[in-house]
Order: sequence, then structure tokens, then C-alpha cells
Amino acid sequence: MIKTFRLRKKLGNNKNEKGIILILTDDIDIRNTFKLLFKDSGYKLMFESKGIKMLEKLHKYKNKRIKLLILAIELPDMSGLDMIHKLKYINDSVKTLLIDNFGVSEIMQQTLNFGADYMIRRPFIPEHILKSINKILN
Repeated sequence: MIKTFRLRKKLGNNKNEKGIILILTDDIDIRNTFKLLFKDSGYKLMFESKGIKMLEKLHKYKNKRIKLLILAIELPDMSGLDMIHKLKYINDSVKTLLIDNFGVSEIMQQTLNFGADYMIRRPFIPEHILKSINKILN
């Protein structure tokens, strides 16, 4: 009985779960940062490194409680802008946080105009990410 409960909690079947956060990046450091930031947060994290795989997850979980998609502006198989565009057709209630390496104001403005809810530049401070995510989700 105890093992079953632990397994359910680990897989995110906990009734107290706040929702799902999808993270799309091929950068292992960013993945590890988010794992630490969201430890014991109540959110279930799902990671992918390629846009096509993330689109499959978005379709699979579109009726679930996906709260946020965090993604890099540059992906191995598509741009972050393309992903945001496709996301809006699948589930337009999912919020987006785009991670940008460039910090070019023209790209940032284009991204926000294209539908991103928020954008942060790298390198970033973990506390700033948490504040940004709280603004997006609340």
C-alpha cells in the first residue's frame, strides 16, 4: 500500500497537484535548474529537447491541466516562435515563457507580439525566474 502511494505521487497522480509545466530545451543546465526550482512545488514537470516530441505531449495532454510551457527560442528542429504558434492551435490557454540567449529588443518584441506571455534572457537568476513564473500563473 505504501509503495503504491509513493508511485502515484512520483507520477503526478496526486490530487494536490497544481498542474503540468512543460519545459522544452536541449540545455541540460536549464533542465537541472528547473528541476531544482520546482522541487516540492506541486507542479509536475515534463521535459523534451525537440519540438516535435513536445507537440506530441501537447496533443496527448491537451485536456489535462497544462499551466505553462517554458521553451528556448532556438530548438534543434524548430524555432520557439514556431512552437508558440502551433501551441495556440492546440491549447491557447497554456501560458508561455521564452528563454532568449540574445536579448535583442527587436526579437523580444516580435516574440511578445507573436504570443509569448513572458520572456527572460540568459544568463538568468533563479529567483527572477520564480517571480516571472508567479506573474504568469497568477
